[in-house]
Amino acid sequence: DGTEVKASAGNRYGWNIINPSTEVVYVKFYDSLLEPTTTSETPVLILMVPAEGSVFQEPNVRQQDFANGIWVSSNQVLADAGGSAPSVPTYVEARYK
Repeated sequence: DGTEVKASAGNRYGWNIINPSTEVVYVKFYDSLLEPTTTSETPVLILMVPAEGSVFQEPNVRQQDFANGIWVSSNQVLADAGGSAPSVPTYVEARYK
């Protein structure tokens, strides 16, 4: 399932993502008006977050434009579609305007 970050067009500036799980997770960003069907829609960005690790992007410049809305999900599978949610929640702080 996806989580809505912004319900309208916007820009992503950065992120701070923490994965407390002992497994790698893939955080996927979607440009969508409604909750994306993560089994069939193509993400605009996929970030690999190492087991018990984190990834950070300083929010000092605009990273990407979203025409519809900003959605995010975390998954145990790298492929664009399919997979399953991690057994432990992934913490995502998305910086946007």
